[in-house]
Amino acid sequence: YTEDIYECKGGKPTVGWGFNCEATGIWDVDDIRDADDKFKTLLDEAYKNVDKQFPNLTYLQKAVVVSMVYNAGLGGISNSKLADKLKDGDMRGAVKQMRRWIHVKNKRTGRYEVSKGLVNRRELEIRLLTGKFTMDDYNRLKSIVSKIYAQNGKDRS
Repeated sequence: YTEDIYECKGGKPTVGWGFNCEATGIWDVDDIRDADDKFKTLLDEAYKNVDKQFPNLTYLQKAVVVSMVYNAGLGGISNSKLADKLKDGDMRGAVKQMRRWIHVKNKRTGRYEVSKGLVNRRELEIRLLTGKFTMDDYNRLKSIVSKIYAQNGKDRS
């Protein structure tokens, strides 16, 4: 979380909880509570779109797609092989496609590179999508989120 605009690994102006300023129209956040409110609004909007596009998925499977939409944008997901697999209920095919969504563009070279953070994120999303998300996964995420809030003077444990 940050109140200051920064350039993400993909070279996009970013603020708050990783809001792509150009894609979201959010160019500033007042404080962590404001960032939380804007984040909730973005997630609600993403969920409504995902719910319409993928009515066959369970709530938790839709949460995975929402996470990916937040990361890659609805347009990127909507017209992809991943979307086709999800609509067809082909979870094995969807997992294979999800493992391809792990690259960021290097600002210096202009080439796409594997992002360790995206690899980790996708593996957690895959476990959630396939019903293999464990209590250890939950505790790991809770710890990460708690540390983020602690760094910003808020206790959300």
